[in-house]
Amino acid sequence: MALTCRTVYAYLIPFVRFWHVRIKERDADNVRHQLYTDFPRRLQFVRELSLEWTMLADNIFISVPAESDKTVRIAADILTIGRQLEVLRFPSLRDMGNQAGEYLATACKNSTSLKHLDIYHASEHDWAMIGEMEAPLRTLCVRTYMPMLFSAENFVFPDLARFASTLEVLTLEAGSGILFRPPSRRCSSLHTLSLSHARSVHLSSLATLFPNVRVLRIQDIGLSADAGVVSQGGVWPRLDTITSDIRSLSALGWRNHVARLNIICRNIGQRDFPWLVWYLGLVSPTTFSITFEFIDNVDWLKYVTAVRDRCTTLSNLIVYVHLNTELIRQDAPSKLFQAVCNLFPSTTHLVLRVKWYTCVIGMNKSLSTRIRQMWSSNSGSKYIGRLTEKTDVRKLILTIAQHLPRLRFVFVEIVSEGDLYWTIEREQKGKLSARELTPMVGQSVVKERSLTSPF
Repeated sequence: MALTCRTVYAYLIPFVRFWHVRIKERDADNVRHQLYTDFPRRLQFVRELSLEWTMLADNIFISVPAESDKTVRIAADILTIGRQLEVLRFPSLRDMGNQAGEYLATACKNSTSLKHLDIYHASEHDWAMIGEMEAPLRTLCVRTYMPMLFSAENFVFPDLARFASTLEVLTLEAGSGILFRPPSRRCSSLHTLSLSHARSVHLSSLATLFPNVRVLRIQDIGLSADAGVVSQGGVWPRLDTITSDIRSLSALGWRNHVARLNIICRNIGQRDFPWLVWYLGLVSPTTFSITFEFIDNVDWLKYVTAVRDRCTTLSNLIVYVHLNTELIRQDAPSKLFQAVCNLFPSTTHLVLRVKWYTCVIGMNKSLSTRIRQMWSSNSGSKYIGRLTEKTDVRKLILTIAQHLPRLRFVFVEIVSEGDLYWTIEREQKGKLSARELTPMVGQSVVKERSLTSPF
């Protein structure tokens, strides 16, 4: 029997409409009305579910609704009645209150359809639930941004061996520095491993229990004394991408080639950049990304300009900078970009990006007030407007290109006009020119060369 377009349309619309559902407590009644019409058929269409709490004005870090029961009941019904949910994101069981949290935890433990679980603001309650889940999880992402809500003393990290045959991506961001315990069984399917702020990480155990890692992220973690096992060869033969801070990377001891290396810089020391240039020559990545987070001064640039060695094997260079808006007066973006780019004369494709933050100092202000002012869109627009007036993007690009003889493409995002893409042209007499590309052409180059952000 042939299906008419109207029949196909009527059949597909519920899938498209309810495939990904987002619920806030204030909208729970409306969402319930839409989902429970033709009960329970529409619950079976939901594949992705995000529970989103609204931030409270007086406590910006704790996103707890006045009453979460309605939201949780809908989520539990989707899990237990719909039985088709594959992706679940929520803040924390602790945020929901005891009764609602236990209700959702029970539904998660009994689910056999979940494949991707993402919990932010996690507490020990969430880890306890994970330790009893039976679902064939492929992706597990747990972030703990509120150490004050985490009872680390009584915390026991669950054995993830229950997901050994299915787990492919594991992300643990433990803001409270919890003790990470590797699973008791090998997770051969896991290809992406991300550990941040965890304590007592034994790399020999990671290499044994996660043997097929291709993407590794380690940041501010307590590496054990057996880190040298990584440099002995035969470990992680498929590894092609590393993201790390300089100190964790040095402790890791990795000495083999990687396709991409992403470095995160906060506190920059005198020896960091000489070591980094040497290390890049050792692992020879095709793409190198360096992110400078929350920079409020440029005094450290003297350490960069003092480096005599150069890395001559790099093709793609990505520089991200998160700057205090007060540095606009010092022309900080131009100075920083020039100093860093000079270390990599073989660069052919370059990405330059700036994000701004405003640090409002004043102890008489509440923390939430200061943070709201920090991220004020009006404040940001004012400073970015000043930056636009001050920065000549074409001049900046040509100045950098003088020290990068192979440079052909530049992607810039530092002004309020949006993304700018440029191609560098060189005449026979050595004269340089920069021609702006259309967004379509520029984006195709970014995609082809994988010049996207690692975060």
